[in-house]
Amino acid sequence: TLVFTWIMIPYYPWKITHQSHHKNTNNMEKDEAFFPKRGTTYKKTWVSKAFLWTPGLIWDVPWFADDKWSYIEGQLSTVDRHYGHVHSIIHSIGTHQIHHLFPKIPHYHLEEATVHFRKAFPNLVRLNYDRILPSFVRMAKKLIWQRNIGKDVSVFTYSDDKVNN
Repeated sequence: TLVFTWIMIPYYPWKITHQSHHKNTNNMEKDEAFFPKRGTTYKKTWVSKAFLWTPGLIWDVPWFADDKWSYIEGQLSTVDRHYGHVHSIIHSIGTHQIHHLFPKIPHYHLEEATVHFRKAFPNLVRLNYDRILPSFVRMAKKLIWQRNIGKDVSVFTYSDDKVNN
């Protein structure tokens, strides 16, 4: 609750949107919490959005239109990263793929599950080794200057604002 107070996001509304986010990860139409917006820009609340996006966002992660999206592909589009000395303090949230694929696994088993997942499915692993602060700044800039995404876009990535149809 203290962290949520610091970033000015009420805990209980976040909890509800986080559950919906898990059901609709990387779906541009249905993901309530983290998605590129169609027809608008992120000028409001970009700081809190950038803070929340930093754990799982890298530039080549695809965002899908509803007709191109699948549950498994959405979950596999999340990204793992390590938070250095604070990694264990923040409940190993850097093990983001396992957190999304198996949200009922307790945080104290995420590291072990991640090791097994990476060994069994190395071609599905997404890792980001960028430092947190530069990633946060890059995402904040992207959220401030993001252009409108057209209704006809079926797959979107943030890498160079590249649009794939």
